[in-house]
Amino acid sequence: MPECPYRAEQAAVASAGCLLNQGSSLLVVAGFNNRISVPGGGSAKGEAPRCTAHRETWEETGLEVTVGKLEQVFDTGFHLYRCQLATTEATIDPPMRLEVRRAWFLPLPQFGEFEWRYPYQQALMDNWMRKQNPEPEI
Repeated sequence: MPECPYRAEQAAVASAGCLLNQGSSLLVVAGFNNRISVPGGGSAKGEAPRCTAHRETWEETGLEVTVGKLEQVFDTGFHLYRCQLATTEATIDPPMRLEVRRAWFLPLPQFGEFEWRYPYQQALMDNWMRKQNPEPEI
């Protein structure tokens, strides 16, 4: 597992994850119940929030990321960070398949074809992706 590069940071939070897109596709993971979500999960004891987002994304996708700006804190305590790939030569390849069944970049037009682990996330992610990729004016 890659070492967390984030040291001077706020106290641990319940959970954290990454919001990472490639163009108009969002990085998602599917659990064993086939519901999808952004990569993320629970914090280890004393773990900084950005370290949680970094570790959980790597554990669930095999991608090493750079964790950026905090985008949103949900009422569950989940901290969602804007992330980028740490390298251009990145391949989705989780180190173990104990947490997720599949990880991939889901194109925005296909968001409605899947059941989301947290149903409210579909609309949030849809809105966020549309802000990142506005449709061209005709």
